[in-house]
Amino acid sequence: MFIIGASCRKLANAEIFIGLSLILQMLFGGFLVNIQSMPVWLGWLEYCSLIRYSFKVLCIIELKDAVYCYPSPTNFTCIPGNYYLESQGIDYSTWGLWQNFMAMGIIGTGVYIITYFKLRTIPKISV
Repeated sequence: MFIIGASCRKLANAEIFIGLSLILQMLFGGFLVNIQSMPVWLGWLEYCSLIRYSFKVLCIIELKDAVYCYPSPTNFTCIPGNYYLESQGIDYSTWGLWQNFMAMGIIGTGVYIITYFKLRTIPKISV
């Protein structure tokens, strides 16, 4: 979001573009549309979504090796959290967890570096 704020000269434009980028990240992160139902030529955009990586980390932390039971009319039905992770295609191994952390760190660092150089190009106001 910092890169958008540094790129826009007017606050109204920054607000519009930040909202648009959040909607696109949610869309390509799998919140609004199932990723498998998107066209193939848009598939690469899912790897640019920070929301996708953070959601996967949250799912792994909360669901790995957990069992969730709920009452049904006759008895209790129990579903292991690992089953949900597998059904969503989430790698819940230790390396799978750290892959998502690394992706968030790399994207975040890249955006901060671009933002730094973008802010350096803004002309200074002399008084």
